[in-house]
Amino acid sequence: MYAKWKQEVGDPLLPHDWPPRARIGINGFGQITRLLVRCAIADKRGLDVVAINAPGITPEQLIYMIKYDSQYGPCPGVVSNKVEMIKPDKNTPPCLFIEVCGRKIAYFDKKCPNLIPWQWLNVEYVIETNPTVKTLGMAEAHLRGGRARKVIVTGDTVDIPVMIYPISYKSFQRGTSIISAGSPHAMALATILYLLHKQFGIRDCMTSITSSYIDTQRTVDGPCESEWRMGRGAFQSIIPMPCNSILQTVLQAIPRLRGKLSLTGFSVPTATGSVADLTCSFSNNVPSVKELVKALKEGNVLRNLENMHEKCQPGWLLQYWCPEEMDGLKKHLPKIECTVKTDPKPEFHLPTFSEDESPRQKPARQMVKKEPTSPRFFAEQAKERPTPVLEIWEEDHLGVSADVKAAPCMAILDANSCLAVDNGSLMKIISWYDKDMSYCLRIMDTIVFMRHIDHS
Repeated sequence: MYAKWKQEVGDPLLPHDWPPRARIGINGFGQITRLLVRCAIADKRGLDVVAINAPGITPEQLIYMIKYDSQYGPCPGVVSNKVEMIKPDKNTPPCLFIEVCGRKIAYFDKKCPNLIPWQWLNVEYVIETNPTVKTLGMAEAHLRGGRARKVIVTGDTVDIPVMIYPISYKSFQRGTSIISAGSPHAMALATILYLLHKQFGIRDCMTSITSSYIDTQRTVDGPCESEWRMGRGAFQSIIPMPCNSILQTVLQAIPRLRGKLSLTGFSVPTATGSVADLTCSFSNNVPSVKELVKALKEGNVLRNLENMHEKCQPGWLLQYWCPEEMDGLKKHLPKIECTVKTDPKPEFHLPTFSEDESPRQKPARQMVKKEPTSPRFFAEQAKERPTPVLEIWEEDHLGVSADVKAAPCMAILDANSCLAVDNGSLMKIISWYDKDMSYCLRIMDTIVFMRHIDHS
């Protein structure tokens, strides 16, 4: 896989007068798209889904599918049943619009990506959810035809650079027009592998993924062109699934694991909840599971990722939401310095703890007492939700796959199910994850991060 970060298509650097709220368009409509719409509406960082291209689906069907979800329940907001024909401006033809939670979303039904009129609505980011888009040339159609500015491909790709936020955010280069966020399985697997490799050093690792069924599988037996066994009924069998693309995505995000990782996977008849079973040999022996959990909690690797999530938020958005709070928050916001170089990769510096130093206690965070009017600022959001990187189930938490539904964290370490040999050289790690909700939340974080870097 050859990822090309330097791209010549699109508008790499955003203008200073671009709207403060990110305008998002989504191509394709499936389970991921429905959750992306919900996540964008619930997000308080200025993310607006303004257009959806869903060929083969009527606007009325689109409304129904947004309103109801068999796995995650009905949409918490008000979804109007009306379809309106609205002319966005005098230079734009009229478009069909639906209304979700008071926000107008345009509806398109173009089969070819280069025919989607993203420029009519000044779409900045296009989230490509079509599983057939795997190459840079196919994703460029949104930039050439629709004049979008950035494209984020959801899924494992061939030659598109991968950025799994926040695992490989340092590889992102300012001005890149097309990136891949990887697949949900690759994102969850890369999270736990990154933490283990940075903390203990992985010599070899054999991994098995057990995944809930997906929308492209059949309920009864039928033909499947790529992998014959995936054409068998999803509800009747445990089906081996191809994992080579997932493996290549993980290796792009963590190149140091190349030659040390092997991967297999199975699809099981469950609606939600997936698990990764890792058998790892470490360079630094870990005597027990308790010692592993303690090292992860007290080490700086996990802390750095948490700091990236909680602190590295775009402060420039706040000046549009609540400018009176900016003076009080500026001294608490970390600075991201972007050093653009011609030949080497740009370096992004974030104040973090050194992974080689002994753990230090996090300084107390000073909060602004005055409550902003709209919306609540990011520090309070981060305080309310659990860590978005890793959650640990210990002795008092005996969970199953159904308990990870809608879990916001990237992975859940099940300490009760982990095993270790006496000398500590070999260990089995069990990690749960929700392959839909957690993935969509990280897509939102990726957009916020890219927008912040391109505006800095």
